[in-house]
Amino acid sequence: MPDPTSDTLDRIHDRIIQAAPAGVWSRADFLDIGTPNAVEKALQRLTLRGVIRRPHRGLYD
Repeated sequence: MPDPTSDTLDRIHDRIIQAAPAGVWSRADFLDIGTPNAVEKALQRLTLRGVIRRPHRGLYD
């Protein structure tokens, strides 16, 4: 069974890349893409990969 978080991650990544280089996001900005848990996991993975930073709890850039 495919991981639904992977699709969520790809869609979040695409949205961030389109908005780059400027942008600060929160989990709420991506809830139209997936469930709160899937969005949180995708943001964690993007942070671990160095695609985005988490300068403060709940905020990503």
